[in-house]
Amino acid sequence: MYMVDLGLVEGKRQRRTFKTKQEAETYAEQARVARQNEGTAAFSISTALRLDATKANQILSPHGVTLTEAASYFLKHVIDYRNAPSIQEIVDRMLAEGKTNQRRERTISDLRGRLNAFADDFPNRRLSELTVEDLTEWISDDEWSPRSKINYLTKISQLYNYAQKHKWVDANLAAGINRPTVEDKEPGIFTVDQAKALLTNAGQFGLLPYIAIGLFAGLRSAELM
Repeated sequence: MYMVDLGLVEGKRQRRTFKTKQEAETYAEQARVARQNEGTAAFSISTALRLDATKANQILSPHGVTLTEAASYFLKHVIDYRNAPSIQEIVDRMLAEGKTNQRRERTISDLRGRLNAFADDFPNRRLSELTVEDLTEWISDDEWSPRSKINYLTKISQLYNYAQKHKWVDANLAAGINRPTVEDKEPGIFTVDQAKALLTNAGQFGLLPYIAIGLFAGLRSAELM
């Protein structure tokens, strides 16, 4: 047996064995040429590229990330979604598909209101470009109640799932955001006088059928609508 000792390669001793001396010498020569080429390749890099690589390394090295790892991540999470539709375009397609699938008008209306508000605040942006911090800051609107924030996050999560299904984004960021706590309250019960006042005044607002059926038949609000 003949052995070719390549020395330390990435911190590990590397050896290869061959049955004949000729095979060993051929492999050894190929290894020498490859090592020489790798050693001289750095000198063919332009000055601009060397400076860019140095700056990138200064940014990444404190986090233990290599340039190759950063490039691979960028390729997977940015380049692959560069041709994806904008957030507004995805919202429009999702709503159109909902109508085609004959989803309830109330459901479509709720999606339209919440998702268009979301798209309006990120014009010409793609879902793949947003971060968890972007979503967290957006949902932290002081004017919204905890229940409203939960409802918005639920619809945005549905948008991410729809985009994921069409391969326009690689993960549902909204699913990882903590929902605020909502205090559950016992349902209120109208007194006889309150029910009478509702029935007396509902007609002038076109709500008499709604109030009457709600009071005496006990339907849920969605069914009343």
